[in-house]
Amino acid sequence: MEFTDLFIALARAAGIPARELNGYAYTANPELRPLSLTRDILHAWPEFWDDSKGWVMVDPTWESTTGGVDYFTKLDLNHFAFVVKGISSEQPVPAGSYKYNGTESRDVKVEFASEDFLGKPQIDVIFDLPNTLMSGWPIKLRVKVRNQGNAVQFSSPLAIKTNTLSVLNPSLDTGPIPAFGEGEFTVDLRTKSLLDNYDDKLIVEVAGQKFTKQVSIRPILIFQSFPLGLILLGLGLGGIYFATLGGFIYRKKYMSRGKPVDKGKK
Repeated sequence: MEFTDLFIALARAAGIPARELNGYAYTANPELRPLSLTRDILHAWPEFWDDSKGWVMVDPTWESTTGGVDYFTKLDLNHFAFVVKGISSEQPVPAGSYKYNGTESRDVKVEFASEDFLGKPQIDVIFDLPNTLMSGWPIKLRVKVRNQGNAVQFSSPLAIKTNTLSVLNPSLDTGPIPAFGEGEFTVDLRTKSLLDNYDDKLIVEVAGQKFTKQVSIRPILIFQSFPLGLILLGLGLGGIYFATLGGFIYRKKYMSRGKPVDKGKK
């Protein structure tokens, strides 16, 4: 606690926000363990505020007692905080710092599983694309790669394959995807002509897995969401508009010249 109090006092004097943490810190090094494992398992360490990183934990006690191990630029994952003290240096009181009347046993017991925890990423792919596509028009396929596991998915090639459709950027890289995170990637697809009419399969290969989606490619004249009647109506209204505009311009130009002169009169 003395190391922690001194660090917080020096940090605050320099205008750096700092506060105390109380909890459990596991180590196999007997020189770092609490003085009495039968009565107290608590450890105290501070953290300071960094504008770019937020609250950063450090351990000046272990920095000193280990004789050279760096506990400032990096900290292990063996520090488990029970309470965080801010304005008050005494509250809240962490479990393990008080005893029942007439007893000297530990009030907090910490045990570790007999097997190591092995995190594992779990990848899922979502296709952001309609089931029916219009032939002859640019097609944008958005692929969302989600990591639903409890460990990071390291960078992995992302390959897009089809049976007939052309893929302009078939190979990408996912980059690292954290646990419960996702990455979104855009792929450009093209058909060969305006009259293409077939069914195709999109295949995404990532992290050793395959994900597929069935799509239909249809010509514009029979495209389900683009009725031919709407196209003809648009063309008809456009033709009427331009014909009316052309007649108006022609009349205005003719009238601006004035009446024709009779050359027979002197």
